[in-house]
Amino acid sequence: VIREGSSREFLVEEFNRILISRVALPGFRRGIEVFEEKKDLLPFEEAKLYGHNAAHALLGFLAHQEGHLRISDTSEPLRRFVREAFIEESGRALIAMHGGVDELFTPRGFEQYASDLLERMVNPWLNDLVARVIRDPRRKLGWNDRLIGTMQKVLDAGMIPHRFAEGAAAAFALVGGDVRDLWPEPDLPRGRKRALQTLIAKASAPTRVGGADHVTLAMKNKKDGRWLPLGRGLSARQGQTSRRSTGRDEMVSRKKVLLAASGDLRQSANEASWPAQEAMEKEIVAVLAEFGVEVERAHPYDPFHKHGFISSQKQGLEIFANLDSDTPIIIAEAVWQYTNHVLPGLLAHRAPILTVANWSGKWPGLVGMLNLNGSLTKAGKKYSTLWSETFVDEPFKKKLHQWLSKGRVTHDLSHVHDFDPAFVPAKATKVAAEIAADLRSRRAIMGTFDEGCMGMYNAIIPDELLFPLGVFKERMSQSALYAESRLVTDAEAKGVYDWLVSRGFTFHFGQNGKTELTLEQVLGQCRMYIAAARIVETFGCDVIGIQYQQGMKDLMPASDLVEGMLNSDDRPPVLTLDGKLIREGRAIVHFNEVDECAGLDALFTSRIHRALGQPAETTLHDIRWGDSDHSGTTKDYVWVLQISGAAPPAHHIGGWAGSDSMRQPAMYFPFGGGTLRGVAKPGPIVWSRIFVEGGKLKMDLGRAHVVELPKAETQRRWSATTLQWPIMHAVLHGVTRDQMMARHKANHIQVAYARSETEANLAMATKAALAAELGIKVSLCGAKRNGSPLLN
Repeated sequence: VIREGSSREFLVEEFNRILISRVALPGFRRGIEVFEEKKDLLPFEEAKLYGHNAAHALLGFLAHQEGHLRISDTSEPLRRFVREAFIEESGRALIAMHGGVDELFTPRGFEQYASDLLERMVNPWLNDLVARVIRDPRRKLGWNDRLIGTMQKVLDAGMIPHRFAEGAAAAFALVGGDVRDLWPEPDLPRGRKRALQTLIAKASAPTRVGGADHVTLAMKNKKDGRWLPLGRGLSARQGQTSRRSTGRDEMVSRKKVLLAASGDLRQSANEASWPAQEAMEKEIVAVLAEFGVEVERAHPYDPFHKHGFISSQKQGLEIFANLDSDTPIIIAEAVWQYTNHVLPGLLAHRAPILTVANWSGKWPGLVGMLNLNGSLTKAGKKYSTLWSETFVDEPFKKKLHQWLSKGRVTHDLSHVHDFDPAFVPAKATKVAAEIAADLRSRRAIMGTFDEGCMGMYNAIIPDELLFPLGVFKERMSQSALYAESRLVTDAEAKGVYDWLVSRGFTFHFGQNGKTELTLEQVLGQCRMYIAAARIVETFGCDVIGIQYQQGMKDLMPASDLVEGMLNSDDRPPVLTLDGKLIREGRAIVHFNEVDECAGLDALFTSRIHRALGQPAETTLHDIRWGDSDHSGTTKDYVWVLQISGAAPPAHHIGGWAGSDSMRQPAMYFPFGGGTLRGVAKPGPIVWSRIFVEGGKLKMDLGRAHVVELPKAETQRRWSATTLQWPIMHAVLHGVTRDQMMARHKANHIQVAYARSETEANLAMATKAALAAELGIKVSLCGAKRNGSPLLN
């Protein structure tokens, strides 16, 4: 009633909820209590635009398409369709973004929100004209507006906005022209515009989006570099999950895949690297959208821990227990990860598995993926693998399409050749036989300070595979290393430090131990070095591996400087408690991160190179990254090999004097500790990797050389990876980047120098002969530097 006695009345909606920003002023109290304060209005603004406004526009454009005058005239099936879009597409995306902020952003809360709004939209008393709702369609098709913006939010959440695509198609029918005129914004994430165009084209008649020619290209099979979404011919209303039954290795017309991401165990690492992972996942989701495939993330973002990784084996088991084992799964990695977080779940997964990594030096997803691949190989679990720098390149998309269609990916492995002992030089055969006989008669001890570092299942060799080789494990605890370190005197630790300084080794000291290297940290490492040498002597270990992560990181500085000293023939002298010099002038062979496959390889390498009179120092490196040489020094593809902290100074330009020490990154190493950093010297090397497959030991090996690059190019590569760690610029002979990634069964690669190309070839042949003599299956990878076969 307008006023008492008036004959007129207003009919109004029963709605009085007004949201405003919270004001935090002492003693302040609002006079109008109907206002509802919120700490942050942004989530609610997005719910209004990408929920309320989006659904209203969808209803309007489809109502126009069906010829209705008023919104209240719309049919019940159309209203149900819009409600499904509101809840299942817009709602799920908004809940994924803002879950935990408010009751609205829960399945129950959003369903109520949608029901209330839709009831208001179709209220016949509003007399809401369709023409009013759909006016200014160009604005409503804007990049971040209600239709396209909502589709993007749904894609970001790993889903396919089939229903909103129909609304966008109906809107484009009114606009005409090309979508590129409407979306001048950058194509981010890469490939997003094409994904949107494909979805809209699929939802429309062939004349609706940007002209018939444009849509035809989006709809036809691969032509002019474009790809057809899988399962074409189904509209959103007809259902998007139609599939035909296939064998276990095939998945033609699958419309959904799962996506999971294994992370680090360390919270600091997961939180810092999440933005890189999130960006990569958006790119993968975008390209899958081009194929019409919906992505369901297997586990949500955790707002408390501020990341969306699986960060423990326990969590992984819980997640996989609730997944559909018959839905194909992608394990996407943009960072270093712990394989044991996902391996148990993957072993029971029946549908095809695809591991995918980025191609980045800073965020080493390719390193994490290679470890996962090696672990799946050891476990006998079938998988496919892919990698990309952009995720929109044609080779990646072609291989992805193959996996989506066939459930498997094939790669070029023509560089791999079976070892034939008939081509081994006589000297190599003789030396290999002598070393094999010595191992069988005298045996060797592999010392391990807590095996299974960072979930690297592939790095553990079953004892029964070592017994026939004459190698036996001495399992030791890192607690023993810690206890022994505490027995080292200050004078002994200072003596090791003084020796390093006398060799011209440089420490980059600072004042703040939390972020900078300090003398106290280095002296702690000197104590660990002495303790490790004494334990090795006590147990008679021929080769040892220190895990450090996990456990020791919470007690002592990093073990990396220790490992670099141990692996050097020229190292600080250490006396036993009764005054005897421990292995004077010889390295105490060490394998990083207790990678027993690298440890066995290092044992072979050390003995072979000493027998041949070649440099005996050896180390593993991570296959960290690779890139073309921006300086133009070489036309070859140059890999960045980086061990996580220390390489033998004999491998570096300038030796000890050319090497230096920086604090390990605080994100991984709370107690600090120095690295043993340097630039690998140019020269010929032999590379190799031992791995377990089919319950047997196998070895891949080949040839490479290290190139010296200009200082600026080296700095570029250091800056793109980890500045604190040693770096090797390696060129593999006869092996392309993609061949290496497709074949290699580990994140680690073993390297050792020789004095000449001829001597490197002999050392490689000897290692192949030794491994074969001991019953290891050997494959030769690539060619000699001149392109000829590795053995001929």
